[in-house]
Amino acid sequence: MQISGGISGAITDQETAEAQEYAIMEYERVRNDNYDIDKIVKNTGFKRIQIEVIKNYLFYDKHERSNGNIERFDPDFYIAQSWHRLAYEPNNIQPHDLLLLEHEAMELSLALQGIPQEIAHDTTEKKFNYTKAATDYYENLRKTQNRQHKETPINLKTLAKLKILQKNANIREDTKKRPNEKG
Repeated sequence: MQISGGISGAITDQETAEAQEYAIMEYERVRNDNYDIDKIVKNTGFKRIQIEVIKNYLFYDKHERSNGNIERFDPDFYIAQSWHRLAYEPNNIQPHDLLLLEHEAMELSLALQGIPQEIAHDTTEKKFNYTKAATDYYENLRKTQNRQHKETPINLKTLAKLKILQKNANIREDTKKRPNEKG
């Protein structure tokens, strides 16, 4: 577990199990979020249709992958964090968060022209290099542990809250599926 900005337990390394667990839970939360699109539109000035299409592309759509499988993108810690800030932390949106939207808009545009997703991604990275910008951001957080940051990377308390929310959402979903069953 990394410690960053004086915040004990903050996740700043996307390769950790905690980061992967957070990304998986956050992707599920985003897929069930009916308010994030409007919030991102308000917070960024992007058009609603742009954010809808980007959200579908990132979180719902299936893509042909290099292994030949057609599947959703794997949950990514950096993207999960960016999406969260874009929707719910308007005073803490980072430059790379906005770059994510530009990146995904261009990548999707190329993919719609018939360019394979991975080639579209690599081409887009040359103009809107979200991966490098996000990596640099988190590396800087790790390097400046003793400095105060307004940014608070996900911490274990937030991760625990997400687990509770996910569990509650699953319970509600189970209730919807079996309305005639008694608990």
